[in-house]
Amino acid sequence: MRLLAWVLGLAGVIPFAGLALAAWWAPLDWHSTVIRVLSVYAAVIVSFLGGVHWGVALNQSVDARRHLLWGISLPLLAWVVALLPWGIMRLSVFILLLLTALRVDRAWFGGIGSSLKFGVLRTVLTALASLSLLLAVGSYSRAGLI
Repeated sequence: MRLLAWVLGLAGVIPFAGLALAAWWAPLDWHSTVIRVLSVYAAVIVSFLGGVHWGVALNQSVDARRHLLWGISLPLLAWVVALLPWGIMRLSVFILLLLTALRVDRAWFGGIGSSLKFGVLRTVLTALASLSLLLAVGSYSRAGLI
């Protein structure tokens, strides 16, 4: 199960990395489309991270309320961020959302998922996704937009 979680988690990073590289190497007239697609994918992943909290809340009676509230907050925030008009701002806020979600998960989950090394897995995946988004932010210099 641990190997499968790692394989699937790392596979989920492929669109982040691939789109970030495309923001640098694709033709310049594709740049805004690549950034929009990357932003939508980031919104999907942030929403998925909220769903984790719903799963926890439905499987435990202790403190379910905060998990439900946080779990619905992430997709709502991701939706609003995905609608921001400036790509560089969208990507930057998604980095902050990913890092905030990691911080909350590490604080609230503690030993949950220790058999999967959940904390290590989440940290690695968040780092790779955030670095990909940061790389895409840097692509604005190539596009001559900053």
